[in-house]
Amino acid sequence: MTAAAGNYYIGVSSYSGNGNFLLEVSGSSASSSNKLPVASFTETCTDLNCTFSDTSKDEDGTIVSWNWTENGQPIGSGEKVSVNFKEGLHTVLLTVTDNDGLTGLHETTATVLKGGDGGGGGSGPDCSANPAHPKCK
Repeated sequence: MTAAAGNYYIGVSSYSGNGNFLLEVSGSSASSSNKLPVASFTETCTDLNCTFSDTSKDEDGTIVSWNWTENGQPIGSGEKVSVNFKEGLHTVLLTVTDNDGLTGLHETTATVLKGGDGGGGGSGPDCSANPAHPKCK
């Protein structure tokens, strides 16, 4: 197989041992030094409410849009979103786009526990409602 002349980017995605989604993209171009944005965010969950705050970077420009999804469904746009979830695991994906139209992705799984410590914050789990929670043992 022979590829036509042009710029090509190769993306490889995988999941790390702790369940985080990783995306690596490589490519080269003699005519462009445009770099992909690096998407990242922090999460804070208190009871069933989670707030996701963008910490993405674009080395050669600026981030101009943020799109958040949970299990493939849109949950917001902008640098920060707050969502009320049902108890359980929720896979959240942030897609950022830079001023040159390039995108970066970051995904993580938030553990949401009623009355407790689901990913940050909270006063601790409600062990009567969640006896299997690691902090209840």
